[in-house]
Amino acid sequence: MPSTPDGLDDDGGQSASDGPVRLLIVDDHALVLESLASTFGRFPQIEVVGVADSIAAALGVLDDRPVDVVLADLNLGDGHGTDLVTEAAGRTPSVPVLLISGVGDAKGVEAAIDAGCAGFVSKAESFSNLATAVVAVNGGASVFPSALLTGRLDPASQPIRPDLTEQESRVLAELAQGRSVSEIAADWHLSVHTVRSHVKALMLKLDARSQLQAVLRAVRMGLVEIH
Repeated sequence: MPSTPDGLDDDGGQSASDGPVRLLIVDDHALVLESLASTFGRFPQIEVVGVADSIAAALGVLDDRPVDVVLADLNLGDGHGTDLVTEAAGRTPSVPVLLISGVGDAKGVEAAIDAGCAGFVSKAESFSNLATAVVAVNGGASVFPSALLTGRLDPASQPIRPDLTEQESRVLAELAQGRSVSEIAADWHLSVHTVRSHVKALMLKLDARSQLQAVLRAVRMGLVEIH
């Protein structure tokens, strides 16, 4: 499955239910919605707790029951899957949005990154890879096609490099290597809250809306490299 550095989402950790990832699927094509819901039902690590064919219906599900991850189509009848990011992020705890589209182009990836989505996956991916992506973003990872991010790393101008503390630089390097917040916390014997505090400081200094944006801007500034 194509992916870029994980560990780039604000809220890592396990499902709030300590069980299967509670998934909400949003797609305005009935056959696709039915197929996704049926197939995800075969994965024991995922529980489909709701399906919706519009943004309005999805918000209704979010208001009605606990959801760990939203899997949303990019193009919906009453808007775009990215429109759900603000609503989902405002929940306690916040709910990551994984964008899915039949068109795996750079524009879709760019829209997902700019909106603060936890990932972007093509519908051409296998169901196994889709399930892996759902579990990954629930654990604090970010999933994007690496090949489509190169354009994001080639800016017309170089932004001013921020002054990072030693600890912030270490966290940034770990995120760029694909480590999640929970993994960093475990390796460094720190609390997840402490690591998230460093990540939030990084996002503020790098003027980023999401952790992925923070890493990409750091790459452009020459602060870190993606491997």
